[in-house]
Amino acid sequence: MESSRLSRFCESIPIMHRRTMIYNGMGRYDDAVESCKKALKMNPDSAPTLYNLAIAYGGLGKSRQETEAFKQAIRVDPDFAPAHYNMGIIYLNNGDKAAALEEYKVLKILDQNMAELLFKRIYK
Repeated sequence: MESSRLSRFCESIPIMHRRTMIYNGMGRYDDAVESCKKALKMNPDSAPTLYNLAIAYGGLGKSRQETEAFKQAIRVDPDFAPAHYNMGIIYLNNGDKAAALEEYKVLKILDQNMAELLFKRIYK
C-alpha cells in the first residue's frame, strides 16, 4: 500500500475508533481524548466516538466533560443505549434516582439487558 493511502487508512474513523477503545482499555485516557477529537473533526455526529470520549473523560476524573459527552452522544443518536445506561449511572451516583429511573425507562425500550442492569443498580 502506498504511503499516502496507508496514512489515510490509519486515520480513518474505524481505525481511530478502535485506537480509542484500546487507549481507554490501557488507561491512556489523554491519548483516547486526542484520538476522539481527531475522529470528531471528521465525523462530529458519531455517537460511539462521543461515548468513547466520555469514557476517557471519566477516566481522567473530568466528570463535567464526561456527562456532556454522554449527553451529546444521546442527542446525536437517541437510540444509543450505552450512553443512556451510563447517564443512568451518573445520575444515580449524583443521588438523582428519579433521573436514573427515566434512563431506565428509555433502556427498557432500547435494550432490555442494559435496562435490567441499571434497574439492579438503582434498587440494590
